[in-house]
Amino acid sequence: MELLEHFLAMNPDSDGRLNAQDFWAHFGLDCSPLCKKIFHYFDFDNKESITFRQFLVGCAHLRKQPLFQGACETAFEKCRDPETSDISRAQLTDVLRLSMLLPSDDGMLKLFKMFDVDDDEKIGRDDFIACLVRFPFLIALFALPINGEVYIEIV
Repeated sequence: MELLEHFLAMNPDSDGRLNAQDFWAHFGLDCSPLCKKIFHYFDFDNKESITFRQFLVGCAHLRKQPLFQGACETAFEKCRDPETSDISRAQLTDVLRLSMLLPSDDGMLKLFKMFDVDDDEKIGRDDFIACLVRFPFLIALFALPINGEVYIEIV
C-alpha cells in the first residue's frame, strides 16, 4: 500500500501513467542522465511514462536481486561518517555530487528526509536500509561510491 500511496502522490495522469519529471520531483531530484537511466528501467515499453504496475514489479525485481542487500550495506559503509556511523545531510550531498548533478537545496532536503526514516536529522544504518528497501532503485545513486564509477546494470 505504501508504494501505491507514493505513486499517487506523484500525480499520475488520467490514464494512471507517470512521467520521469514528476517521478523524480517526488524525491527532490531533477531528470539528470542518471535519473533518466533509472526511470528507463521501469519504462520498458518506451512510452516515456510508467504505470503503477511497472513501478511495483520493477521495485520487487530489484529487491530480489542476490546482491541487493550487500550493495545497500556497502553503500552505507562507503557514505557514513566513520566517527558517528551516520550520514549527515552534507555527507549525502557530497556523495550525490559524485554521481549526478546536485538537486536544489529544497530537493536535497526532500531526499534527505526520505532517507531519514526516524526523523532525527541523521541517516543511520537502519534508516538507510529501510529507505532503499522501500525504494530500491535509489541504490543507483550510490553506484560511484560502491564501484568507483557510475555504471548501473539491472538484470
